[in-house]
Amino acid sequence: MKIYIIGSSCSGKTTLARNIAEKLNITHIELDQLWWLPNWQEREQDEFREIVETKLTSEEYWVIDGNYSRIRDLIITRADVIIWLNLPFLQLFFRSLMRTIARSITREPVCNGNYERISALLSSDGMPAWIIKTYKIRRQYGKSLKATDDRVFELKSQKQINAWLEELLPKSGI
Repeated sequence: MKIYIIGSSCSGKTTLARNIAEKLNITHIELDQLWWLPNWQEREQDEFREIVETKLTSEEYWVIDGNYSRIRDLIITRADVIIWLNLPFLQLFFRSLMRTIARSITREPVCNGNYERISALLSSDGMPAWIIKTYKIRRQYGKSLKATDDRVFELKSQKQINAWLEELLPKSGI
């Protein structure tokens, strides 16, 4: 199975992808890890496409998460299932605040050893601002994709996400 997870930042794409990969014993490809270099430097677009293409073709089964339009065509054509995490704006915004604060305090590394800073809460480059900038665009993309592609499963709440994951491979009663 090849699964593509899309949705706004802080919707839980990477967490869901990790859980799916573990349950199905398939490869997890995290696009943020491939795009971001140390010191928050962006990878060259051609190199990024090449890396993603190689990963997609070298694995028989995978789950991939991310919203990079520059390589979306590589993924969409290969995916068996597309999961659109369409959570409410306020929930995502709150998550962005809490995640930024928590990661700033714990110094949890993200994306190739990069770190979030508390100053990101007020920065135009920080996650809360990013949610504001991209939420409508990501939502519109999900809506248009769902309207034209029967492989799309829209999940609108954490409860739906958890239920979908449970249905994917129920826990053994043993």
